[in-house]
Formats: sequence, structure tokens, C-alpha cells
Amino acid sequence: QGVEYIQQVVEAGMVEQLVAHLDSSESNMLSSALRAVGNIMTGTDSQTDAVLVAGVLPVYTRLLANCSDVKTRKEILWAISNITAGTSDQIQQVISSGLLTEL
Repeated sequence: QGVEYIQQVVEAGMVEQLVAHLDSSESNMLSSALRAVGNIMTGTDSQTDAVLVAGVLPVYTRLLANCSDVKTRKEILWAISNITAGTSDQIQQVISSGLLTEL
């Protein structure tokens, strides 16, 4: 049932907006957006692809490089673990993004 709700979010075009909120300077907005984006990536591989297409990896890389907040980093690492539980292409995107150098 959760996958169906996630699909509704994807089909409504909300993924791009959620990824955009990852650049928020408001900690509550950032925290909520991180959790929402991470939750989307608990769905199907195609739902994770929607987040990747929306440009989440450069944002995660930037956040990891510039943020020392443990909760923020934990959310990002959880999301990365969701991506790397996916397809070989998704794993390769994480590797190619340079994101891992920020860990």
C-alpha cells in the first residue's frame, strides 16, 4: 500500500519540488524534505529513478560537504542506502556522482 501512495506523489509531480526543498535554509523544511525524499526511495526502482532524475545526488553531495549536523547526515546516508539497494545503474549513479568522497 505504501508503494501506491508513493506512486501518487511521483505522478503528481511532487518529487522535483521535494528535491528543491533540500536546498532550504530552514532546518524544519530541510528535515521534512529529507525524510519525504528518503521515503520515496523505499518504493520501487522506478520511484527511486524519479528522485535521481530530479537531481538529488548533487544536492546530497553539497549537503554532505557543507553540513555537520548529525541528523541531516543520517537522513542522507539512509537515503543513499535506499538507492544502493536498487539496480546496478542506480548504484553506478551514486558512485559516478562523487558523493561517496564526502563521507
